[in-house]
Amino acid sequence: MTTNQIILLFIITYLTTSLSNVESSTIGVLSLMTPMIFTIFGGSAHMSLILAACVAPALLSVISPIHIAGTLVVSYTDEKQQDAMFRRLLTIAFFIVPIIPGLTMILPAVML
Repeated sequence: MTTNQIILLFIITYLTTSLSNVESSTIGVLSLMTPMIFTIFGGSAHMSLILAACVAPALLSVISPIHIAGTLVVSYTDEKQQDAMFRRLLTIAFFIVPIIPGLTMILPAVML
């Protein structure tokens, strides 16, 4: 695809976050993406920052009402407020997916 590591970090971070947002097993997504991260960036001195940039947004995106954790939150909400809670969680998820991965990539991108 490309040899530019910043672009690859960008792609992997957003892909991991997007997949974790809709897949019920975030651990499964992370176990799929982590070997790619280590293969691409394995020689980097800033591996912990790169790994955190890819994993942290994925862990934050589990609040989506499509994800199992978000569904549990909605199900434990009072029945009269479930629709509002679903909309709130969906709004939060739509803001997390495009913004948080970009913010977590700032420091590793500067270091690369």
